[in-house]
Amino acid sequence: TVTTGASSKETLYLWGGANNTITNAGTLTQQNASSYVIRTDAVATTTVDNTGTINGSILGATVASDPLRSAGGVNQFVFAGPSSIDVHNRQGGNLNAGLLLDVRNLDNQGTLAVGGSNQIGTTRLTGDLRQSGDGRLTIDLDPRQPLDSEQGDRLIIDGSANLGGKVAVNLLDTWQAVPGEQSLAILTAGGGLTLGEQPLTQSAVAQYQLQQPISGELRLTYDIDFANAGITAQTNDNQ
Repeated sequence: TVTTGASSKETLYLWGGANNTITNAGTLTQQNASSYVIRTDAVATTTVDNTGTINGSILGATVASDPLRSAGGVNQFVFAGPSSIDVHNRQGGNLNAGLLLDVRNLDNQGTLAVGGSNQIGTTRLTGDLRQSGDGRLTIDLDPRQPLDSEQGDRLIIDGSANLGGKVAVNLLDTWQAVPGEQSLAILTAGGGLTLGEQPLTQSAVAQYQLQQPISGELRLTYDIDFANAGITAQTNDNQ
């Protein structure tokens, strides 16, 4: 495991080089939201090959100021050029994203947890996302919260998204959930969104459905129902 200190800026910073490769089968992690788990000076192309766990934000572009410390927030930050980093999250790999994934291409064959694991958050991906049949996009959901921005994770993609594989909803808590059917945007792609069959993981108490009401947006519609047929059947079987 390689980690930053609580006040450090980067876990792994690459300067210069040519055709750099980071191969991770362990754990790389950041300790604060204003630091990067991987950063480069953008002089050379860097390929990240992950079969382990990466926790945090990534920066691969040349910037005059720090996007994570920008007064307007990371989602409003204007990048002068593309990232120099390509990420291959292989089968068995876990990418628990921070506020920013400044990568040119993200190829997800493992698990991509938007906003980090087991917490509600928003992640900006500056490049393109491709998720294969083995890939899993994990969205945390807290149905107790009244606002869309607080109910679930959101992935904002500047480029395009080709989303195969699965969408897995991680239900954090159902106590005093907002009643009735709810809908929230979980992914937007400025360069367009292509969907596969998108099998959803299901819950005994929640019914989920994915919808694409407008081009480039993916919404999760859900309803928390403790009286659904599955729960009733389980209750009757236990009596």
